[in-house]
Amino acid sequence: LGASKREKQWPEASFRALGPAFDREIPSVPIVLTGGPSDVELGGALKLAVPTWNDQTGKTTLHQLMALIERSRGMVTGDTGAMHMAAALGVPTVAIFGPSDPIRTGPFGNGHVILQGGSQIELPLDPANPPARVHAAMSETSPAQVSFQVKQAFFRYETGA
Repeated sequence: LGASKREKQWPEASFRALGPAFDREIPSVPIVLTGGPSDVELGGALKLAVPTWNDQTGKTTLHQLMALIERSRGMVTGDTGAMHMAAALGVPTVAIFGPSDPIRTGPFGNGHVILQGGSQIELPLDPANPPARVHAAMSETSPAQVSFQVKQAFFRYETGA
């Protein structure tokens, strides 16, 4: 849930808005919230807002988090250490970026979607012709955009497409 810097964290209201969409459109997929000790308050608030979500913020060791990610069908995350774990483990990831540079940090590999400033960023890019660096606010990526990409990733996962 969290990020190393406040400006790299997707707003609580945006996470909260995903609840009804996920419950309606992918009800068979369990949602697990993860994060460190500094994310416990946010995890608790989201659990209150969306009771079907399983709040594990502040409750997992690094090894447990890795095992949980490895068993996941997908992940919604910001530019976090957990995002890099998911990418390394081949777990499809919808990564939300604001001021960070996804061209520099990834997630790299197949099955990942990067959203920044309300737009989808495609990797890999032509290193000879990199795009201008974007300094976007996390709030510029809407819950509807994230929900759409999660549904697409889930469909690809389920169908092997």
